[in-house]
Amino acid sequence: ALILVSSEGQPELCVKMLKDAGVPESNYIFDFNAWDTVTNFTATFNYIRKRGTKTLFVVTDKFHMPRAMAIANIVYLFTGVKLIACESLEGDLNRVETGTLVRSSIVRAALWKFFGYLVGSNGPTYRQRIVGINAEKARAQAIAPVI
Repeated sequence: ALILVSSEGQPELCVKMLKDAGVPESNYIFDFNAWDTVTNFTATFNYIRKRGTKTLFVVTDKFHMPRAMAIANIVYLFTGVKLIACESLEGDLNRVETGTLVRSSIVRAALWKFFGYLVGSNGPTYRQRIVGINAEKARAQAIAPVI
């Protein structure tokens, strides 16, 4: 199986975790085109579809899982890709995302799915996060495969 890491974070720590778990470098790849949870799915969609993926395991913490799965279900609607939620036990297990954020993410995913329009792609959240994401991408390229 291929592990596609699409997230902000510490690429060095992630690579260490993968290597410590015995995952060969040929089985993982990093993607730094996403800047939020919606784009974790929309930015990797074509890559995943071109590989002929039939099953996609969505791995995130309990806090993000309901929103991540709602977005994934919209993005992969009518594709035949089976989605499986795999909750991580990391982070604050009592934290809950707001309904407003979940609903706005669902609307953004649906606009992308049905109209090809990604709301916020040049907005303040994107501009705030992209500098750090690009720095992480540069660090990751030195230690792991990156798409």
